[in-house]
Amino acid sequence: FARSNPMASNTTRRSETELHVGREKLYVDGPYGTSSEKVFHFQVMMLVAAGVGVTPFASILKTLAFQAKNGVLETPLKKVAFYWTCRNEDEFNSFKEIMVGICEDAYLGQIFELNTYLTGEINLKKVTANQIYNQYAGRPDWNRIGKKIGDEFPDDDIGVFLCGPATIGHQLSAMCKKLNPPPASIRNQRVSDMKHQRRFMFFKENFQ
Repeated sequence: FARSNPMASNTTRRSETELHVGREKLYVDGPYGTSSEKVFHFQVMMLVAAGVGVTPFASILKTLAFQAKNGVLETPLKKVAFYWTCRNEDEFNSFKEIMVGICEDAYLGQIFELNTYLTGEINLKKVTANQIYNQYAGRPDWNRIGKKIGDEFPDDDIGVFLCGPATIGHQLSAMCKKLNPPPASIRNQRVSDMKHQRRFMFFKENFQ
């Protein structure tokens, strides 16, 4: 908990929930995993969840959305692309209201992008198209996805965050290495010609 203080920095992360106790305000911060804390330092990011790995990201997405709407972001946001792989639509429905609520907002919808991937057996008659978020059947092509975001934001470092199995972690790590400039190209630059080269920076929390 963080007690409000008029002398404190206005960059304190605050969730959507405020608890009023007397004349004091208490703000609930989290829950976040250790690597997820770095989310708040990027303007462009890819958030990747598999199954129940969505849980920490649901909290993070709500916090980022609240900060963006209230002008208290630690780092200005340009793009938050969320990718969630689920076995079926029932699994997705557990957090659907939170995700769709963010994307339906006219302002937040310009920043947040929601993509769902159904990887199990699918009855196409029961699948309903939704223009608020992108729906896919099968597994994500991370190289295609990463290149698209990299081309869209060529001057920004891109944070790639995973809460999911190690298998996806290996795929995302390989994507980052493929899309990042080779170390030699950075070392060989003269100081006078030195310019920032966009990097994909990978952070993970694995579960089996």
